Amino acid sequence: MNLKTLLIILIFFSFALAQETLIGRVLDKETSRPLTGADVYFKISKIGTTTDQEGFFKLTIPRKNVSHDSLVLHYVGYHPMVIPFHLVQQKKIYYLQAQQLELEQPIEVEAERLNLSRMDIPHLTRSIRAEEIRRYATPELATLLRTIPAIRLQGNEIDGKQLEIRGSNANEVNVYLDGVLLNDLSSSNTADLSLVPVDNLSKIEIHKTAHMLLNGGGAFGGVVNLITKQPEKLGAELKMRSGSFNSRQYFGNLGLPMGQNWTFSYFGQLATMNPKIEFFPDERFLPDKSENNAIKQKKFSHYVNLNFQKASYLLNGKLFYYGLKYKKPGWQDNRKTLILSDQNQLPGGFNLTLNYLNSADEVQRYVVSTSKDLYDYHSQRFNVRLFKSCKLKKGAFKAFSEYWHERLTRKFSIQDSSTVHLLENLFFYDNRISSSILYTFTERSDSLKNLSWKVHFGLRGDASASGYRDLTNAAGALITWRQRNHQWRLLLSYGRNVRYPTLFEMALNRDFTIYTLNDTTQKKLEAEYSQSFDLGLKVISDYFSYFLPQIEYDISFFYRTVYNKLLKQPFGEYLVQAQIGRNRTLGFEGAIRLNRILGFTNLQAGFTRLYITDRLLYEFKPELQANVAASFIHRNFYLNLTYFYEGKSYGWYYDQLNRLRTTRLNGYADMDVTLGLQTVHLPLNFQLQLSVYNLFDRAGYRYYYLNKRFLQLTLGVKY
Repeated sequence: MNLKTLLIILIFFSFALAQETLIGRVLDKETSRPLTGADVYFKISKIGTTTDQEGFFKLTIPRKNVSHDSLVLHYVGYHPMVIPFHLVQQKKIYYLQAQQLELEQPIEVEAERLNLSRMDIPHLTRSIRAEEIRRYATPELATLLRTIPAIRLQGNEIDGKQLEIRGSNANEVNVYLDGVLLNDLSSSNTADLSLVPVDNLSKIEIHKTAHMLLNGGGAFGGVVNLITKQPEKLGAELKMRSGSFNSRQYFGNLGLPMGQNWTFSYFGQLATMNPKIEFFPDERFLPDKSENNAIKQKKFSHYVNLNFQKASYLLNGKLFYYGLKYKKPGWQDNRKTLILSDQNQLPGGFNLTLNYLNSADEVQRYVVSTSKDLYDYHSQRFNVRLFKSCKLKKGAFKAFSEYWHERLTRKFSIQDSSTVHLLENLFFYDNRISSSILYTFTERSDSLKNLSWKVHFGLRGDASASGYRDLTNAAGALITWRQRNHQWRLLLSYGRNVRYPTLFEMALNRDFTIYTLNDTTQKKLEAEYSQSFDLGLKVISDYFSYFLPQIEYDISFFYRTVYNKLLKQPFGEYLVQAQIGRNRTLGFEGAIRLNRILGFTNLQAGFTRLYITDRLLYEFKPELQANVAASFIHRNFYLNLTYFYEGKSYGWYYDQLNRLRTTRLNGYADMDVTLGLQTVHLPLNFQLQLSVYNLFDRAGYRYYYLNKRFLQLTLGVKY
């Protein structure tokens, strides 16, 4: 070894010894959620960085320059933490305390969009952030949510793709897009997940419980929050997808900051498809469907978002427009829905939201070439929401009120060559109001410094002009134990919930029978009720290892009783409906997630076991579900694999002669595969992706196209 080489080696080692890499994580002290974008820097030298989506940071520092310095952790709305360098520990989790609002001491923090679900009774929550959404790179929410336990998808191309949680029905899950309820877009009071492009979401939250007070009225399964991206700089994105069954999807996104306080964003999509099968209800779970090559379908959606933000004030205006055109010989269906929303976060902890919905559904059916039947549904809804929060020394008080005004017109007429004959013209309207109060307080053990607990108590009152009056309650606790890099969180809660029939349901079920010991009477639909209990445990372990940085696992038990369900039974030549249904659902679910293995691999697995007492009310719910998912990212390449299993299920349906048929669906397993390439040529980012959904085609057409083998090619460019 010559002198020159030895000198280079000595210089290298001396430089390396003078450097130190600091690794850590920043979390919320109360909720333990990651604080994304927290500032981490040294006070004197100004060397710093910010935390990533999971709250992690990595900071390389010259030891000489910071030996007498202090590390500062800062996040808006939280008390900053200042640590002298000699006390800074490697691979440590730092917990920041949210600033408490005293009654006589207002503080000014940066405004953010209101998330009622995060403030509610403790429950099991699964969040999918932007990084994970990009990693799975699926065009539809229905596919992405397969990786989450206790989640099941159903539906078809005309009724929409809907979500069930913990054995619930789809109309018992509330789905919100930036705080706007999407269930209103369907006559079945369900949310069509195919409306929202996954590419424009920054976060998806799945809240699993049947008794949320603030945001979960009528949600016996749970709540889903879809949160869109907020542009921080000028950007645009275009994507085109082409796939099986002559399907085409076009997606566009534009982000436009306007000055210091204003931002504008738009996304839209157009999807066309030529389904080769009919969507007849009596063929719902039959393996073979009636073929029809003349069907044409088109869906489109537009979403416009305008934000103004300054200090503690936030103004957010939204326009959402959705349309569906379904056409085949002798049948045509046109649906259009417009939603306008204005959300205002005001000083003093007030949040005011105004929503307006206008929806129309027109169906034309040709009986003969010269005559056709016309069905027309037209609904309008005006909604006001007011929220107030007060932070106290050891807790918080939250109040939420909501007002609804609904109108529905239902018409049926026959049109011949020259005249329209109106045969039925029905008008429904209703006014509803709901108010909730929730009190929470936090305590910490004096003898066990690592132990803390947070207790919630709440009430909600509901009333309507139709005569409904109800008072429901819920309570829960979150117990947290922290020790070094491990955290245990025990969740337990109990509560009641109520679901009122919608105007659509009143229009479609005007006549039904109530059976008593003495007589049979005609009566309106009654409210449905649920009582539920949840018990869950979530564990997070941070190892700060390149091989395995983090493990998360959770397990939970849930029990739910629902009564006053509408039960349908055949009686001779007639279909009798009686609101006497009662069902008990008991279940277990568990999940494990291994994050950032070797820096480029993520693994997760989950299972759900259900026990349902009345399959006439909750039909075709698999007794066992399981999934295993893996994602690999290396430089510009990514590969995602999702293996899922649905066990046997039992249920019933009515055939074309109105006869009750019971059947059993056997279990099946299948796999989704996605392979993609992303290249960057500044200022553009290009994407090429090939996806194969339901690779083995085990279900075929049994679930229409939801679990049918489907190939798709994606081309995208982003500025």
